[in-house]
Amino acid sequence: MRSTIGLIFVVVGLGVVLYGGGMAVRELVGFYKSTVDRPMEDVEGGTQGVSDRMLRGAMIGGVGAVPFVIGTFILKGEAVRRIRRAMGAGKLGR
Repeated sequence: MRSTIGLIFVVVGLGVVLYGGGMAVRELVGFYKSTVDRPMEDVEGGTQGVSDRMLRGAMIGGVGAVPFVIGTFILKGEAVRRIRRAMGAGKLGR
């Protein structure tokens, strides 16, 4: 049961991290593309607007890191419990 919950946390957290990171990288790529295409013109939305949108994407990714880390700890804890249980039952042989 705990393994399932941990796996759900990891998958959801990773999805949110990738979504937020993708948003930030997309803004960065768009900023550089518009700067290279039209070097003498202002960036659409201004540089402050671009940095605000990049920061928003990074913050979304940071929020997703929390369930990802929690799920990772749950999965590692379950692995340690299974190993201890197997050693206690003599299944790993001594």
